[in-house]
Amino acid sequence: MIKIKKSPCMLLWMLFADFCNFHLLKATHSNKRFRPQFSGWEGALTIRRLLFLFFLLVSSQCQAATYYFSTSGNNTTGKGTQAEPYYSVCGAWKNAGCTTGENKISLGEVKLNPGDQLLFKRGDEWVGLDAQWTIDAKGDPDNPITFAAYGDPNLSRPIFRGAKSAFEMGRDNWTNVPGTSIWYVSGIEWWPNIAAQEDTAKDGPHLFAGWSVQGVTLANGWNSNLSMVRGTYFYESSTKRLYVWRTDNLKPDHAAGRDIFIGRTPQDGTDRLVKVYKGYAGTSTDLKYVGGNYVFKDLHAKLSSGYGFASSYPNTQFINCLSELNAMEGFIIDRSRWGAPSPGAKDNLIKNCISRRNNMGQGSGIGQSITIEAENVTVEDAEVYENAWAGIDFLDYNAKTKTNGGKVINCQVHNNGIQPTSRDNFDPNIYIDGGSDITIMNTRIWAGGVDPRGEKKRLRPNPGIAVGVEQNGFAIGKRPANIRIINNLVFGNMGQAINISGLTGGQDAISDVQIIGNTLQRDRKDDELRSYYDQSGVDQGERLFGFSNMTGGLAVKNNIFVNLNTARAPIFGSKKLMDTGRAGVDFENNIYYCPGCNYNVTGNSNFGGFASFNYIENMTIDQWRNLGDVASKQKDAALSKTIITSNPLLVDATTANMNARLQTGSTAFDIANLSIFPADIPLAGTT
Repeated sequence: MIKIKKSPCMLLWMLFADFCNFHLLKATHSNKRFRPQFSGWEGALTIRRLLFLFFLLVSSQCQAATYYFSTSGNNTTGKGTQAEPYYSVCGAWKNAGCTTGENKISLGEVKLNPGDQLLFKRGDEWVGLDAQWTIDAKGDPDNPITFAAYGDPNLSRPIFRGAKSAFEMGRDNWTNVPGTSIWYVSGIEWWPNIAAQEDTAKDGPHLFAGWSVQGVTLANGWNSNLSMVRGTYFYESSTKRLYVWRTDNLKPDHAAGRDIFIGRTPQDGTDRLVKVYKGYAGTSTDLKYVGGNYVFKDLHAKLSSGYGFASSYPNTQFINCLSELNAMEGFIIDRSRWGAPSPGAKDNLIKNCISRRNNMGQGSGIGQSITIEAENVTVEDAEVYENAWAGIDFLDYNAKTKTNGGKVINCQVHNNGIQPTSRDNFDPNIYIDGGSDITIMNTRIWAGGVDPRGEKKRLRPNPGIAVGVEQNGFAIGKRPANIRIINNLVFGNMGQAINISGLTGGQDAISDVQIIGNTLQRDRKDDELRSYYDQSGVDQGERLFGFSNMTGGLAVKNNIFVNLNTARAPIFGSKKLMDTGRAGVDFENNIYYCPGCNYNVTGNSNFGGFASFNYIENMTIDQWRNLGDVASKQKDAALSKTIITSNPLLVDATTANMNARLQTGSTAFDIANLSIFPADIPLAGTT
């Protein structure tokens, strides 16, 4: 039986139709003996006329409205049509200072209903206060309210920009600090947190915060030593001066095309850029709303001193959106902030979006590129790159957050964790922090901690994927479980391809992690990473895959491990877990290539080296299809079947087909190819 979901308008129409049909029958059959009296038929016709008129009324009321916005429009005289568009959605109150006046929708004079659309003209850009959204409305699951683009598809997405340039603020009169490439401007009334963003470099990179004009070194990464160097800015509150040292060593100058953008000042209000909310929240969000059931499509948020896009309520989708150069997250999917009721932004979707170059302006980090704190959030077909801290963070860290059911599917996540001045920046490309029932699948994950622009000099062991729970989450009972890492390409990260570590002070907290059908590759040299507190020593011990703080349930099957330029064996893990054998950990049907590795390391009382695994297997396809119950093999036999001595010839991972990991001439079996998995092999849990 097919069930049809009925909208409120449909239900209203059906009820009225039933009412009219009842009275129609009553009018035509009012006597026991049916006689077509004029009065009866006249009553029937009257009912039909009323029915027709009501149909027209309901149709007009239930038809979704579309409102158009353009910077060529006018909030005061516009009608919200394509011919006479509104200017912006600015203005939650009268005399808010919006260009062309406050918008009627924002003031509540025009009410939005489920199914309505607000369309913004492609190629237009709203800046500062005019980029703020102040709408009190919500959709319903079958009729979301849509915020999207219209106009020439060859033009760029409509842009909502928070920061104004120094020229736009009337502050483009720069003074040189004698003998330096540092320039300053006076009259900046507020500490800028996305100050000194350059528009002349690729993607308009941020400059980074320094903590004094004087100084010569960033040797230890402590805030007290973050003095200005090339590519930084400094705000001196006592003089209200903003000092800038551009990456090109040149004077900021609008006329020469060298603008500097300054965020979070009273002049532009960029601490609350673009948001949809019920009442005035006064928070530093950008695209925040109350109610849920929204679709944001083909929009571009940039240069906010808060977030690019923020969701606090269920059933909201971000489709083909771009978020960049914001002081905090590009996207935040929330469950606990701003007083949002449980379950927060449950069942949200980020699809075909880009989040890049976010949270780059601070001297120390205040957010990831995509932060997820709610249940059943999916990031799909997205690209997340060159962000200061983690690329995607399932952040389940307090009693209100809950990230269960999260997914990263068919994405590209790379070059994150590149904040250059902090000693603590070893954030991964993808971080599962405290959450459970999370899947990472069919995704390319590469170059964590690697800055393609070369601004990050302090190389740290940034992993590709990290699974853990930090101490505050552990203290309130967060125990990550049922994590699935399936059919991914993880390569070229500064740290481990996959790291499982509780960060709890040594307590076991993680269980049931399945790592299946992946290609894991690491090619960093042992002496590339510098020590934690300064740059004089060399970090030791980075592997391709490491695990600790687990209670059991680790299944590592059908993966390709390639470890180059190192003497360290590819795997190092919890000795206690290894000693439980297959009851706690199962490495099966993997291949390993590490031409310079010492496979005979057994580790110590806490960590086991590669030689501690006495149950590693790698069988032929015929043995694989008829696996059955296979007893654990001894170390020597296992190693002879597992380790290959010739290069497996990986294809270029950035362009590889997920089902073709090895070149045609490879002598190895492409065991990570999901399309050839035997259907009768249980891949969940340990054997």
